[in-house]
Amino acid sequence: MRLAWMDFYESHGRNAALTCRHFAIVRSTLYRWLARYDPLDLSSLEERSRAPRKRREPMTPMPVVDAILALRTERPAWSKYKISVVLARDSGTVVSASTVGRVLKRYGRIDKKRSLKRVRAARGRASRHRRPKGFVASGPGALVQIDTKHLNLPWSEKRFHFEAIDLATRMKVSGIAKTGSSRSAEAFLTHALASFPFPVKAVQTDNGSEYAHLFAQACESVGIEHYLSYPRCPKQNAWVERVIQTTQDEYYRYHEYPIDIADHVVLCALLDRDYNEVRPHQSLGYLTPLEYYRRQADVHGSP
Repeated sequence: MRLAWMDFYESHGRNAALTCRHFAIVRSTLYRWLARYDPLDLSSLEERSRAPRKRREPMTPMPVVDAILALRTERPAWSKYKISVVLARDSGTVVSASTVGRVLKRYGRIDKKRSLKRVRAARGRASRHRRPKGFVASGPGALVQIDTKHLNLPWSEKRFHFEAIDLATRMKVSGIAKTGSSRSAEAFLTHALASFPFPVKAVQTDNGSEYAHLFAQACESVGIEHYLSYPRCPKQNAWVERVIQTTQDEYYRYHEYPIDIADHVVLCALLDRDYNEVRPHQSLGYLTPLEYYRRQADVHGSP
């Protein structure tokens, strides 16, 4: 297009006014490109970069950058918000989440998000004991959601990772088993009830076979309500589904599975301690679940 301007201008007696009227451009535009035009170099008619010659340099001190990158290396799944909170809490380094994000982007430390298949609920259409409509977990132990993650280990072994999370405090308990039977689920329920620092009044699970028979009998024997979600409605168990995904993304994705199941049990205990006492939670105002539970206990009294 610009070459056509130049040709028309030369072939019509270098008449700028006529050229501008013919192509409906202003004279300043024509004169600017005439000054740039080199008949021996047509690239002179191409657009040039409009970026400023002097650009603003990053003002984040290198010690802060090093601290951000070190924490990112240690916790590769944590968001910029969690990194900002932990730096201020543990080392007194006050830096905004936006600055953390810019540093991570500048140094290529942001992983591309991966889309994963949605988890479908277990089968079953029979009438079950459902959670009442409008039910609200008003306090610690009012409702604990439980679910299972199937782990296909690299050496062709299958294990079952159980997770339980309290909706009021976000505290969680996890466990590992060799089988997904109701006996394994019953054993995990006993472990979870002993691990939570408050009594549990109700649990909610999906319709999997592991949460029938012995598990259901165990709930009845200790006086705990057992609610079942609707089939193909994983959003009804959203909290425990989310914590399972967090465990997968933040721990199993970056660590090797223990070969010995006893070591795997120890790892689950460490993961619980990290989740409940170290990891800040955005939904809790960046408190840990244990800090949040203690504050609630101080305000309302021990449950």
